[in-house]
This record gives sequence, structure tokens and C-alpha cells, in this order.
Amino acid sequence: MRHRWPKSGAADVGIIALSLALFPDMAKHGHYLIDNNLHNPLTQGYVVTRRGGDKQGVMDFARFMETDKAHEIMESYGFVIPKS
Repeated sequence: MRHRWPKSGAADVGIIALSLALFPDMAKHGHYLIDNNLHNPLTQGYVVTRRGGDKQGVMDFARFMETDKAHEIMESYGFVIPKS
């Protein structure tokens, strides 16, 4: 299924995450990057909830997120992986 980005015309400009701007459907549209010197780093993360901790798929995902392959994928979408 292809995702359709809303184009309501309600705004002339918007700020989106770099990961969204690099997503193939969005990358074909013009966008500008905000210089890193103009803002503090935007830190993001993930958590495993108590309810999710009992689910194999959740734990598989959490373990995958620690792998070099997952870091490579995240970096391809503009995320910076912290060095341990």
C-alpha cells in the first residue's frame, strides 16, 4: 500500500523529521534542512513496555534495534546512532 501525504493546502510550510523527509515518497518533494547549529539535538528513543516485554515479537524488535544492520537502516533515514 502506498502512503499518500495529505495536501490540504492548509499550510504554506511545515517542519517534519529528517527521517520523514528521506522517506522515498517524500524525498521526491523539495525540502530544506534546518542547520544543526540552529537547534539542540533532537534525541529519540524506544522503550519496551511492561505489557510488551512478554511478547516475543517485541523483544525480537528490541534486540534487532541494537544490531549494526538496524543502525545502518536508521542512519540511512538521517538518524545519528549514539556511540557507546
